[in-house]
Amino acid sequence: MASSWKPKALVWVAKIKKEGMIEALVRPGIYRVRVGAFSMECAEAELKALPKGTKKKHELIPRKAAPDYRNPDMRKKMKIDLHGKTVEDSIRELDAAVSRALYEGYGSLEIVHGLGSGRVRSAVHKHLNQLGVAAHYSLDKNNPGVTHVFFST
Repeated sequence: MASSWKPKALVWVAKIKKEGMIEALVRPGIYRVRVGAFSMECAEAELKALPKGTKKKHELIPRKAAPDYRNPDMRKKMKIDLHGKTVEDSIRELDAAVSRALYEGYGSLEIVHGLGSGRVRSAVHKHLNQLGVAAHYSLDKNNPGVTHVFFST
């Protein structure tokens, strides 16, 4: 059933516990799903079909107040670990994490990229500069294998 999902089908995204809409089949078993203002790639196993005829989201899922992207909660911290990932995979995971952090109102993101050759760290910093969503970022003063990103000053 799930493999026949068409664009605009409503789904439940289990890993973030939110309703979404199928945008496209990226590759077999992987779908691009729009959740609010953001898109993310999800494995077929992470998605569940919503009942047919579902039109109003608020009837199905209790809603919290919409997050205020300009005023993130600085007490909320998110963390991702990029150890062992290629530069390309790291950037893909970083994009997903930044989107989720902004959508869910996180104040900061801790990126564990490790030391290694420094290629992942350099790519992460370059990508953060291009995104322009972070108020600032810096290396951890005790561990240069970690970068802290802050979404508000």
